[in-house]
Amino acid sequence: MGIRLTYELNIDPQTLSIKIPPLIIEPIVENSVIHGIGPKPEGGKISVTIIKKENNVIISVTDTGVGIKENNLKQGYGTSSVKERLGILYKNKFSFEIKSRSIEGSGTDVTIIIPYKEA
Repeated sequence: MGIRLTYELNIDPQTLSIKIPPLIIEPIVENSVIHGIGPKPEGGKISVTIIKKENNVIISVTDTGVGIKENNLKQGYGTSSVKERLGILYKNKFSFEIKSRSIEGSGTDVTIIIPYKEA
């Protein structure tokens, strides 16, 4: 069967000392593995990118999985719990966006923007 999952980490050195709340990235990666890559017989790739831009940290998780149907973008316990935690921690000072690429079956992009805070 071979390797079905590959990954790539792109971590900006400026972000190595920041505080990222627990259980923010893990549920997103887990969703990518289970719901995105899992259904594809040939597997796929997940990329996690963390960069500092001005006074924010941008966290992106992308996959080459099956994508999400438009009507399912707002559903999901994992993403709901992440948004809830971000809301408690940052009030209205965060952004959470899920995009399924325009061609069905070409993957999903999740972007989280939080305020930059040193550890």
